[in-house]
Amino acid sequence: MKLILIMGIVFSSAHALAFQCKNLSFNQAKKAVVELNKYNDLKSIFVIDKYCEACQDPYPSPILVGTVSLKRIQDSYQVAVNDSPLDISHIYVEGRSLSHLTGCKTVAVSKFLD
Repeated sequence: MKLILIMGIVFSSAHALAFQCKNLSFNQAKKAVVELNKYNDLKSIFVIDKYCEACQDPYPSPILVGTVSLKRIQDSYQVAVNDSPLDISHIYVEGRSLSHLTGCKTVAVSKFLD
């Protein structure tokens, strides 16, 4: 019984850490969009990396950036790449954490992708 309880706590903690910066303030979301568009405008092919440490991803997954947009969801905002909302705590731009660049507070997210 204790093992099941401990496993439940560990799973729910990891799940909670997995969605830290999906819903953002307007200023945070705008900073993220500006940062993404800065690189998207400079490069003919722009790739960001998706990597979740809390999820124990084995390696980063590349995302080819086509479009970047800001979406309002009730009282918060989301950043979308190719029309898919992102949790920016999992996104790295040029090896730097997008959540750190925008001021979204995170737990167990490295500032740089090694």
